[in-house]
Amino acid sequence: MENAEKKQKNEMVCKSNALIDASFKLSLSEFRLLNLIFAQMTNDKDLVKELWFDNEFKVTALEYSQAYDVNISTAYESLQEASKHLFQRYFRYESNNQLAKNLYEVVESRWVSQIRYSKQGGYVVVVLTKDVTDLVGFLQDRFTQYNLHDVTLFTSIYAKRLYEIIVRWRNAGQKTPRIEVDELRRKLGIETDQYKQMNNFKKIVLDTAINQINEHSDIVASYDQIKSGRYIVAFIFKFRQKKVINGKSNKIETNRDPQTIDAFSGLTDVEQKAITARADSHIKKNNITDPKHKANIKNKAIQEKWGVADQPPAQLVQELKMPELDTVEEDLKSKMLSKFLNK
Repeated sequence: MENAEKKQKNEMVCKSNALIDASFKLSLSEFRLLNLIFAQMTNDKDLVKELWFDNEFKVTALEYSQAYDVNISTAYESLQEASKHLFQRYFRYESNNQLAKNLYEVVESRWVSQIRYSKQGGYVVVVLTKDVTDLVGFLQDRFTQYNLHDVTLFTSIYAKRLYEIIVRWRNAGQKTPRIEVDELRRKLGIETDQYKQMNNFKKIVLDTAINQINEHSDIVASYDQIKSGRYIVAFIFKFRQKKVINGKSNKIETNRDPQTIDAFSGLTDVEQKAITARADSHIKKNNITDPKHKANIKNKAIQEKWGVADQPPAQLVQELKMPELDTVEEDLKSKMLSKFLNK
């Protein structure tokens, strides 16, 4: 059991930002099942090579039980129920047209194409659709990654989805862009007849999710309300990384040089902030209010790296770390660095 817990704490889940931004509705057990599969796809390269051709993945009741701290019987019942319902579920996301890169398409796809389960064997087998396998696992760019252990204690499906929506902006100022209320509801999988009153939406959905995120995950989050007159029309979520959780400090390092190139996005923190700022400025200047249009602008800004040309090259500061400077007095080095950066 101890080895299983240790393994889980090191398992990462990697999803395309298109999937993070997608609209879909899942139950808690469905989300948990998919995340166990996505963790396999992200961490076990040998397993993925064996199963990739058929997009077929097995999850046992024992694995589910260990991950989410439930007994074996409950684990299998949850797996069976989740796999059955997943067969009927679909999700909606935006994608570039293969022939015209500047043309965005809305894609609707199912999560799975086939399920199998065995109570005697204590497992379910899920065959993912190609759309899902293309959006999860070993991705080259524009993706979000987090530790599976950081979301296992959430009991609210909204906490799981909101956590993903928030940490998608981990390397871009630790603050989400403005998210319109209707857009947020779609991303959280909330039906039009659910939580119509804003006070219910905030109390049951947002506040519950934020409380669970702050208590059980690796971040502390909050939100700002944006009003038009008397009505709340949008939210902005802010967050910071916890330095220590449960006496351990093996979380993502946040006090790093802003000119450090992120291994996943290929951009520095400064560049990512510049892209976000330029996209927000364009949206505001052109009075763009449609959520889909705004999302397209942000994706275009990332792809074309808006504002990056205005930033200093990432290696300039690193190039000052030359052996010749090791023999120079500390005050002289400080003056040289200051003079160089102020040019």
